[in-house]
Amino acid sequence: MNVRACIARALIGALCLSTVPSIAAEPDAAAKAEAAKRFDRGLQLFDEGDNAGALAEFKQTYTTLPNPVVLYNIGLVYAAMGRPVDAVEALKQVAEDQSLSAAQRERAQKTLADQSARIGRLSITSSPPGARISVDGVDLATTPLSAPLQVSTGSHVVGAVAEGYALARKEVVVAGNAEASLHFE
Repeated sequence: MNVRACIARALIGALCLSTVPSIAAEPDAAAKAEAAKRFDRGLQLFDEGDNAGALAEFKQTYTTLPNPVVLYNIGLVYAAMGRPVDAVEALKQVAEDQSLSAAQRERAQKTLADQSARIGRLSITSSPPGARISVDGVDLATTPLSAPLQVSTGSHVVGAVAEGYALARKEVVVAGNAEASLHFE
């Protein structure tokens, strides 16, 4: 049995034995079995390079049975997909979690540091205020922003539209651990 298979079995065991405090009732045996099955499928898909499929399985597992090990895997999949903002959000929650093995905590911390370096900040203003802001086609905020948006490093197309105005788009390149600014009229 290879190391990955041993780790997978240990993680599935951790899922089944997990005691996560929550307001909801303790998941029944069927829910735990379903979570374990989905988790195993997520690992298989990740090994096959199907990151989107793995992410879907891990997210469904986490919805069924919230567990730091699952969230850790979600963070790793986001990192593999080049989605550092999402990876950091997931890994921040588990990087120091004692229910992870020492090796998992070390990998989570290393991946967290690496992914954090791949995030920049984007400040956006508009005249008039109240413009809906999209980044790469995804609506994210309305001006005025309470804080800069976190985005992955690289080139992004930012759109702004306000009532009574035509959609405006601008391209911006954002570096890691740096801030870029845009203003829309």
